[in-house]
Amino acid sequence: VSDVTISGEGRGIVAAGGAKLQVSRARIEQARRTAIIAFHEETEITVDTLWISGTQQAQPDQSSSAVVVQDGATVSVSRMLVSENVGIGLLVIDSGSSLSASDISVVGTRESSDVPGGHAVFAFGGGSVNLARALFADNQRSALRISDIGTQLIASELSVMDTQLDSEGQRGIGLHILDGALAELSLVNISANHTVGLAAEGLETQVTASDLSVSVTMADGAGLYGNGIQVAAGASMSLTRARLFDNHETAILVGLPDTNLTASGVWVAGNPSAAQGQRGGRIHAQSGATVSLSRSLISNS
Repeated sequence: VSDVTISGEGRGIVAAGGAKLQVSRARIEQARRTAIIAFHEETEITVDTLWISGTQQAQPDQSSSAVVVQDGATVSVSRMLVSENVGIGLLVIDSGSSLSASDISVVGTRESSDVPGGHAVFAFGGGSVNLARALFADNQRSALRISDIGTQLIASELSVMDTQLDSEGQRGIGLHILDGALAELSLVNISANHTVGLAAEGLETQVTASDLSVSVTMADGAGLYGNGIQVAAGASMSLTRARLFDNHETAILVGLPDTNLTASGVWVAGNPSAAQGQRGGRIHAQSGATVSLSRSLISNS
């Protein structure tokens, strides 16, 4: 499929049952429920140069996503813009399902009035996501949410910024890795999100991050939180070469038993709440958590 525009009600492209499909130089606009969906093992979609916009619910109380990969299908993407969709931008479900994407932007994803969403990327149930050279901006709730044992994110050269609060004035998280998921991050810029820039939560959750910048994380609608990095509830994080600047409450918060952070080459500065003697601090460990920090600088400016 090449040099086409698909517009209007109904799904845009559906591949199933082991089908092989190539899509190039295409636009899908105003689809209902999904713009592209791939499901079943051995189903493969390869995309080169695609713009998806305006994906909506087919009916109230029904979820919607621009791209869905499930039941062991594989989708590979190069050069894609996913903009102003309702629900979820890129959704990866189930063990064996795989999404690889490079040179993409996912912007302006919003939750509907009756179904939670707004994520640029949501992977759970054992799927894998591999990202390179990607921008996630002005999405809602959490830009990237990676959840469950067996689910994996490998990402390099990302920019995650301006994630908005949900309808209840909460969340707005940049990257949220939880419930046993694994993430490997390198060359990532996380800026101007809400509540938490990078969060790792839950037993068996593991995050390895290098060459990371987390800055200007803002509070929620009640004026609380605004942590640059948060590791909690039994998660583990290894951090190498990181810059944390001007996050509202705490640059790095590590809490609860069996929670571990190992960090080297970290520069922390400019936390407004800490500077004003309010709740928070530049690095805050509590409730039985373990922190190992080396070759790092913590400053006031």
